[in-house]
Amino acid sequence: MEEEKSNKQSFWELARFALMAIAIVVPIRIFIAQPFIVSGSSMVPTF
Repeated sequence: MEEEKSNKQSFWELARFALMAIAIVVPIRIFIAQPFIVSGSSMVPTF
C-alpha cells in the first residue's frame, strides 16, 4: 500500500515538474527566443 502511494506521488511530482517546465519554456520560446531563418546577401560571410 505504501509503495503504491509512493508511486502515485512520484508520478504527480514528475507531471507537475513537466507542466511547470512547459509553462516556463513555451512563452520564452514564442515571445523572446523565436528562431528565424534570414535569407539574403546580408547574411553572406564577408571574410
